[in-house]
Amino acid sequence: LFFPKSWADGIRTLWKAEIQRPCVLVVQGAVTPVGIALAVNDDVTVDGATFDGSYAIDSLVFASPPIYDDLSSAIPEAELSFNYNVWSNPIVSSVVFGVFEQRSIIRFFSNLFLFEEKCDEEWLDYAMEEATCNTLTREPVKAFNAGLLNHVSYETELQTIKQTVICLCGTGDRRTEKRKGYETEMRNCRIQTIRGGNVLPWENPTETLEIIQSLCRDTATAADGSNRKRISFSLKEKIEPVLKQWLEGQDNQFE
Repeated sequence: LFFPKSWADGIRTLWKAEIQRPCVLVVQGAVTPVGIALAVNDDVTVDGATFDGSYAIDSLVFASPPIYDDLSSAIPEAELSFNYNVWSNPIVSSVVFGVFEQRSIIRFFSNLFLFEEKCDEEWLDYAMEEATCNTLTREPVKAFNAGLLNHVSYETELQTIKQTVICLCGTGDRRTEKRKGYETEMRNCRIQTIRGGNVLPWENPTETLEIIQSLCRDTATAADGSNRKRISFSLKEKIEPVLKQWLEGQDNQFE
């Protein structure tokens, strides 16, 4: 699942099997191209069935996406090939992962790049459990660091998206100014800032949920008078307790 197409195909299959209604799609960070692919591609055949992105995806939240220029311009193929070969070199890979999978190093870079304040121990436990010495998780990390998610330009797709898009940024994110292109170049996108850094669903699940909630209400209201919608979104496990508490008093049905 190195490329956005692979991720998008899996989500289309899930939508056809379980959801089958307009939904709000939330994508975090470098997974933003997956949301783009799902929103703009109409009449995609998945397992013999048709997926219409303009119907399935009612609105989107880009949580701490890459800066606009990174998505609107592709990395040259030669550079991608060189990068990936370096990361795939057994000696380089062994040394780099041996260093970066240490708890102290994960803490250092999480505090430096991801969190507005210090990361919590639960974050580190999760990272250690999922990443340390796990060859299955190393392959996507290699692909990400090599830049394979940016193997094509998404400029045309970004300018084609008709749905409402919220570009969610943290107050501690130094890249917010470089995301202005989402507002100026897309048809219906606005930047919204909440407390946090670069992993907002984890750092600030309450405010993140409030943003999603507002879009869910809009989705339900706009859907032929129906007040019940299944909303699909991709969030970290830490948001689930907040989500469950909120759902107890709501009519909306989520997947």
